[in-house]
Amino acid sequence: MTGSIRREVINVYSRSTVRDKSLYGVDDYKRLCSKYDGNTTFDALRHRVEMDKIELETRMDAQTPESQVRQALVGVFRRRGKAKEDQDSFVELAMRAYSESWSSAQREYFLEASAYLRDSQDYFISFTNRNPVPKSHIRVNEEHRYFIRMAISDHKDFDWSKRNLLAQAIHYLLQKAYLTGFLFPDHGRTSYEVIPELEYQCRRALVFIQVVQGVMFTSAPSYCQLEFNVANLRPFSQNAIFLNAEETFLDADRVDPDLLPWYDSVLAFAQLGLPLTDTYNAAQVKKNREFVKKMIVQLVGGAGARIYDGVPAG
Repeated sequence: MTGSIRREVINVYSRSTVRDKSLYGVDDYKRLCSKYDGNTTFDALRHRVEMDKIELETRMDAQTPESQVRQALVGVFRRRGKAKEDQDSFVELAMRAYSESWSSAQREYFLEASAYLRDSQDYFISFTNRNPVPKSHIRVNEEHRYFIRMAISDHKDFDWSKRNLLAQAIHYLLQKAYLTGFLFPDHGRTSYEVIPELEYQCRRALVFIQVVQGVMFTSAPSYCQLEFNVANLRPFSQNAIFLNAEETFLDADRVDPDLLPWYDSVLAFAQLGLPLTDTYNAAQVKKNREFVKKMIVQLVGGAGARIYDGVPAG
């Protein structure tokens, strides 16, 4: 029933303008309001569609078709936290009201990008907790000790021998920049429990971030390889960051043969390096924090804009 009412409302609103109030004089609008007089579901749907139409008119009137698609995608992105019916309504309204002037390539791009954006999160952090010396601190924690202490105020509450705190620190800094993302807290569960969740969260990410360490490549199977492969199946999969957490890259002769194609692929990507802070250096810790805040936050925060910029010209 709700879907039927929504379609009727969108059909009427898509054919007239709201900001100049011309809609309110249209016979179809008057008949619709009379038909559902006193229906609270209709009232809520009509109000939501009206607000959406005003926003679309404000953003899209007098714009080229290419710019209209961009603006419609911005609207989809802004509604990521809304209920599915609210997202459906906005996409349907944009298509009904404006897509007639769009090319088939633009319509196809809008539908693909909007389906991706509406359930998206800003990032997914891929990392490993592997520790070849179990009773000691994980190497990445030792080598980035003071950066971790700066970023994680409750660092003493974590087990430095079992948890990758560099990944956790980056996650914290991204969250403080109001970005939404996923970091899997514990890979100790069974694979049949872990893998579906990893795949789902990875597919949703606008940016795939992998904290690169040599130990990732030394023994198959690897969750990090799985995440890399899933990330490459995402729409707009070019949005990826590979953060090299070690000063030198692991030699190829120490890589598990089953992981060599993944190793070669990561090696081929441009990587960002994070200088070590295994000894206290206040200036370097500050530089690393600014690097994450400026470089990584900007790359992640700009992922939506890169999708908008991909709209075909015609």
